[in-house]
Amino acid sequence: MISSKFHNVIPLRTDTRAMSCLSCEARAACLPAGMDDADCARVDQLVLQRHRLLRGEDLHQINETVRGRVYAVRSGHFKCYRLTPGGDQRITGLPGRGTLLGLEALGQERHASAATATSDSVVCELSHPRLLEAARQFPALERRLEQMLSRELARQHGLAMMLGYARAEQKLACYLLELAWGSRHRDGGRVCVELPLTRQDIGDYLGLTDATVTRQLLRLQREGALQVARRHVVLADQPRLERMAAGKDRMPAGRPRTA
Repeated sequence: MISSKFHNVIPLRTDTRAMSCLSCEARAACLPAGMDDADCARVDQLVLQRHRLLRGEDLHQINETVRGRVYAVRSGHFKCYRLTPGGDQRITGLPGRGTLLGLEALGQERHASAATATSDSVVCELSHPRLLEAARQFPALERRLEQMLSRELARQHGLAMMLGYARAEQKLACYLLELAWGSRHRDGGRVCVELPLTRQDIGDYLGLTDATVTRQLLRLQREGALQVARRHVVLADQPRLERMAAGKDRMPAGRPRTA
C-alpha cells in the first residue's frame, strides 16, 4: 500500500490499475525480448500500482525518503536533476518509455535528485526487493535488468565525455538521436520527435545556453537535417545527424542565413 504521505507529496496522480503489461506499448522496451504472455503476466503481478503524472509533476523530490521503490516508465518523459550549492539546476538524466527510475537511490536514505514529468506520463510502481526476488527465479528478467543498468552507465559515461569535448552541434545531434531511439512516430518514413524539454532545459542538459540551442536548431534546419515546428522535430536527414554525433560531419561556420 502507498502511504498517505506519499500521496500528499504527489496529489494529482491517478491510479491506472486497468493497464496491463500484456497490452503495454513499452513492453518490448521494458521486458526481455521474446517473453511470452504467461511470463509477462507474472511480471505484471509485481506492479504495485500505476500512476498518471501530469506535465510538471514530481515523481519524487530532493531529500524525499527513499521507499525501496523503482518505477518503470510506461509512457512520457522525465527529467532527473540535482541542485548545485548555489541553487542552480543540473539535469542528470532524461528517462523515457521503457526505462527504470529510482535505481540510483537504492541503498540510500534520501533521494539526492528529483524526477519531474516533462510530459503527461504513466509509471508502474514496483517494489525493488520483490523485483530482485523475481529476477533470481527468472533469468531472462535478471539479464534484462542487467542490460538496463549497463545502458544507463554507458549513457552517463557518454554524457560526461560529450560535455567535456563535443561541439555544440554534436551535442545536439546526440540528444536528438537519443530521443529518436524511443520514438515510433514517422513522417514520410522519417523519425519525428517531440522535444520534452524547454530550450533552457536542453541547454542545461547539454552544457549550452538556451540561445545556442535555438541557434543550432535553426542551423540544422537550414542545412536540411531537421524540420522544426516549436517542439515538433522531424529528423529529415538522420544519417547526417548520426555522422555529426560521431564527430565525422561538422556544419560550416559562418554560413550566411538564407531566406
